[in-house]
Amino acid sequence: MAQKNNKEDDEKLVIILSYFLIGIIWYFIDEKLQKSKLVKFHVKQALNLFIIGFAINIILEFLNLVFGFLSFFSFLNFIFNSFFDILFFLSSLDFIFKFIFKIICLFLFVLWVIGLINGINLEKKEIPLIGSFANKYLKF
Repeated sequence: MAQKNNKEDDEKLVIILSYFLIGIIWYFIDEKLQKSKLVKFHVKQALNLFIIGFAINIILEFLNLVFGFLSFFSFLNFIFNSFFDILFFLSSLDFIFKFIFKIICLFLFVLWVIGLINGINLEKKEIPLIGSFANKYLKF
């Protein structure tokens, strides 16, 4: 009985830590945990969230770099009025882009919290909107 409780405690700990990336590493190292369907489910959900978050972050950082570069042209607009009007308009979109960036980061954080709460409660619920990609693309 004590051994079963210890196994369930390890599984719950790995499920919770998978949303902090440590549990994903632990899952792939410990062969006993790889047999648990619930642990596997949450590791896939967490890994899916990290991959999507990483990809979105790369795209948004690239766009941030582009808009930051274009904002330099707003300075040149004072010197060359007519030629840089289009670039000045694009550089003014920098503020809107940064706002959208913060909304997307907040959305990803909310999805992370939902996954973490599902893991704490040992529920097998997919993360909204992106959870279905885990079973479709992550094959292990």
